[in-house]
Amino acid sequence: MKRILALACVGIFYLSSASALYLVTPTVNLNKPGVLEKLRDSHPAHYEKIGKILEGLTQRPFDDVPRWITANFDARDAHFSPVLMTSYPPQREIVFVFDRTRYRARVKLTPTGARLTMYE
Repeated sequence: MKRILALACVGIFYLSSASALYLVTPTVNLNKPGVLEKLRDSHPAHYEKIGKILEGLTQRPFDDVPRWITANFDARDAHFSPVLMTSYPPQREIVFVFDRTRYRARVKLTPTGARLTMYE
């Protein structure tokens, strides 16, 4: 009985500490005006990675984008929406997590790269 109780305590401790590692702060919407400027000052490493992601987004197959972001930029939970918004130029949603911060953006896909769609 003591052994079962000890194992249960260890299991609960393990699960609580493991889940704490994956807590994510509220989502940062990169499409809002001024957010990139604040990010450049507060998290320069994140700002640099986001710039590189936007530069390289259209240079690889869209199905490969989440794996590419995860492998090359040490991100988690990367997602590149398979839904193409019918606009000109076409747009897609991208989401990824750096450290404990989730970033979300709607990007315009152009032949020269991806651009953020700015809105209030």
